[in-house]
Amino acid sequence: MTTVSYNARERRVVIDDDGWPVDADRVASAITACGEPDHLLVVDLTYLPSVPAAISDAVDAACRELQAGGCPVRVWTAAPVSA
Repeated sequence: MTTVSYNARERRVVIDDDGWPVDADRVASAITACGEPDHLLVVDLTYLPSVPAAISDAVDAACRELQAGGCPVRVWTAAPVSA
């Protein structure tokens, strides 16, 4: 199961993979729940061995929603996005 955790001190959402598939909407909801206007939020995908397209799309949509609300977002990745 994929886990999503939030480090308030670092303002960082970490998505960690223990196995797919995962509900992309759950990941997006976790990201949007952590964002606050005028406070940078880091979405850390560096623990994922690959980023499935559904997760990539969900993260992208969540980040756009937060940015529209005034929350700057930075996404960290280490893996290529799969199609």
